Amino acid sequence: MERKATIAKLHRQLKTWDTEIVQIEKRVHKATRDLHDRVDELKQRKDAAMKQTEKLLHSSEEAWGELKEGAEEAFHDFRKALRRARSRFK
Repeated sequence: MERKATIAKLHRQLKTWDTEIVQIEKRVHKATRDLHDRVDELKQRKDAAMKQTEKLLHSSEEAWGELKEGAEEAFHDFRKALRRARSRFK
């Protein structure tokens, strides 16, 4: 009887561990997806800042002041997104 009880106990423990592994896998998958989403956001915001910089480069003197504000805003948005990503994944 002791043999059967011990084997049953070990099987229950293995099932518990299987459940824990599945939960960890789900968290890792979610974190990985979140990381990819953050990186994609950073790339998009950097591209927006680069486009604004290109507009400044090719702008007339009259349009420069207005475009400068857009570029500064794009850089500000990128910096905020970068800070969020850094703090999230430290």
